[in-house]
Amino acid sequence: MPIVLVDNDILAKCAIYSLMGEVVAALGVTTHQVGVLGSARFVLSPKRLKTAGDGQGNAYHRLTLFLQTVEAVEPNQTETALAAELERVAIERNVQLDVGESQLCAIALIRATKWLCTGDKRAIFAVEQLRTGIAKLKALDGKFICLEALVRALNHTHGHAFVRNRVCASRGTDKTLEICFQCHNTVAEIDEIDEGISSYLRALAVRAPHVPGTL
Repeated sequence: MPIVLVDNDILAKCAIYSLMGEVVAALGVTTHQVGVLGSARFVLSPKRLKTAGDGQGNAYHRLTLFLQTVEAVEPNQTETALAAELERVAIERNVQLDVGESQLCAIALIRATKWLCTGDKRAIFAVEQLRTGIAKLKALDGKFICLEALVRALNHTHGHAFVRNRVCASRGTDKTLEICFQCHNTVAEIDEIDEGISSYLRALAVRAPHVPGTL
């Protein structure tokens, strides 16, 4: 049973940045303790990885190797029903929660995973709003780890220069990270990078004070 769930957006960006092993280590787990939706291998095509600095072919190769080591999870009947309930209420409340994210939320709830890593901020905001009407969602409080939180952890463990080189080598992948790492400049100050990421996470916490977690 996986300890950490990772969505397709995080998978794609980590493959592009060649940071998959580093992210797993930052989460304090092994690849065998990481769960991804079984559909990931079909949804994430080389075209999705076209912004990789060393080419989409290399990024896709990294992704393929990674997917061979993690656990492909499929929602069971109970989880599928719960995911459908989340999607239904999301539509009623006019918040955006796509099928993949609803399935990951349901799996995280039923299987009591430690974290759910998502690159979809809409999902974080949706769960924040839905938790007031669906009490069981409160069990996910503090369990959502966004990409910026992962990157902040990598800055501490691997150094800002290391992470910045990976991010800035693949322009067009994530605008927020490129701004935080000042990819348009020749050099960047560590304090400014830290403040940029921290400022973004503070803004996220204002809109979603309960759901986001920290490493």
